[in-house]
Amino acid sequence: MELQPAMDKAIADMPEDYVIREFLNEHQSEVKSMCLTEYDEAETMQMFKEEARCDARIECILELLEDLGDVPDAL
Repeated sequence: MELQPAMDKAIADMPEDYVIREFLNEHQSEVKSMCLTEYDEAETMQMFKEEARCDARIECILELLEDLGDVPDAL
């Protein structure tokens, strides 16, 4: 069975009293899209590492500016 029809069937066959059934029905297209999107753990972890490095650099620059007394008021 193809993936999309299988997802439709899984939601349709879900017991009525399952709390998540209503959510899945209301957001079916988003849920399908998320299920069909390939997850790449290595790529995701690399993204988190790059973001953390960027945050650390920003903090370092702000600390240096603060030490120099040049921190803009907006920050």
